[in-house]
Amino acid sequence: MTAEHAASVRLPRRGDEAAPGAWLIVGLLTAAVIVAYSDRLVLNLLIDPIRRDLRISDTQFSILQGVSFGLINAVANPALAWLSDRTSRRWILIGAMTLWGVATIGCGLASQYGQMIGARALLGFGEAALLPTAFALICEHFPADRRTTALGVLFTGVGVSAGIGVLTGGVLLKSAESGVLGSLVILSSLPPWRLVFVLMGVPPLMIALCLLFALKSGAARTHEPAAPRGAAGRAARTPLAPLVWGYVAASAYLIAFWAEESWIPALLIRRHGFDAAAAGSAFGIITIISGVLSPLLGLRISDSLRRKYGGRGPYMTAAGALLIAIPAALLLSSTSTALIVATALVLDTAILVCAFAFISSLQDLLPTRHMALGIAIVYFASGAIGASVGPTLVALATDRLYGAETALDKSLVTVLLPALVISILAFLAGVRSQRRQRTVR
Repeated sequence: MTAEHAASVRLPRRGDEAAPGAWLIVGLLTAAVIVAYSDRLVLNLLIDPIRRDLRISDTQFSILQGVSFGLINAVANPALAWLSDRTSRRWILIGAMTLWGVATIGCGLASQYGQMIGARALLGFGEAALLPTAFALICEHFPADRRTTALGVLFTGVGVSAGIGVLTGGVLLKSAESGVLGSLVILSSLPPWRLVFVLMGVPPLMIALCLLFALKSGAARTHEPAAPRGAAGRAARTPLAPLVWGYVAASAYLIAFWAEESWIPALLIRRHGFDAAAAGSAFGIITIISGVLSPLLGLRISDSLRRKYGGRGPYMTAAGALLIAIPAALLLSSTSTALIVATALVLDTAILVCAFAFISSLQDLLPTRHMALGIAIVYFASGAIGASVGPTLVALATDRLYGAETALDKSLVTVLLPALVISILAFLAGVRSQRRQRTVR
């Protein structure tokens, strides 16, 4: 944020009341998060009809899941966060939401593989502005001692968004296939999977319109205290080694997260006889439950261990959660449908507990003035590494290593196990470096 821009605004101070309309803004931002994840993840429910209509392989489809969306999203994330700090958060967010709504509709209208790649890239660019800007807007509208609840609501939206998205997509797909949506005369000629995309592109446009009126130009912001200088500044310097280890760990667990989020619905279809709508409903319920549980568990356990072990607590929470994820990943090869569903719930919850614990650790490792950029780096890793690499590794293992679509369970285990182990080791290295730095001080 430039000095001139910062001087023109004031953020609520500790003990102040939240800014007028603050909770309405939290509600709209949370709805936007849910819609964003829904628009990006509904693709995973439509794998087979898209492959059939566009005549593409699993590996080509994984480009739609990962690189075409994730790489653009990753590069745009820190860039748009930086731009939003220096211009108008309101117009950056509204413009981005309009773009991704139109891009989602474009996915449904794409007639060629290249057009679908282009629409997914625009979707990734538009969604990149959301979370860093939403995080900053909540900080602008709530004093420091009242932000935790508001941010908790936002992160719960992040947690449940995948489930709601897949569940909504499943309902829309089933309705389109059964002819319930035939009254939409203009769209009735579209195949069901295309109709799902078109309908899911409408909500971001509606939320953007609401935010246009809810967010007022020149929203209040406070100046952050200047960074301490001299000896105090050196003592308060950002602990670089633990932070680097944390981002390494995040890159690994995000590969695991996007691999399982992208391919477990297909696992239910290919190995356990689900149709697309049933797989969407089952996985949607799984991710909604894990999305509700994981912020509560991740933040609460992190706070508890933080009181006992200081800043090492969140990293210890993250490593412990991933230790639980390892046996869950191994059980994905089970032939029992009930066990697979239970395993998917444990796996999804454990990885998300780890993710929220790491996000919680950033408040210990970074000054407030760098927090939005710190969050943006996590989502850069999510797009550039997690969403781009995870789904593609699973597809490559299926196509090249095992050579059979029915070997998807083995492909998932092959990708998940190394990613989880690497993440655990990186978090433990971060704990060790924090302990060492504390001893030095």
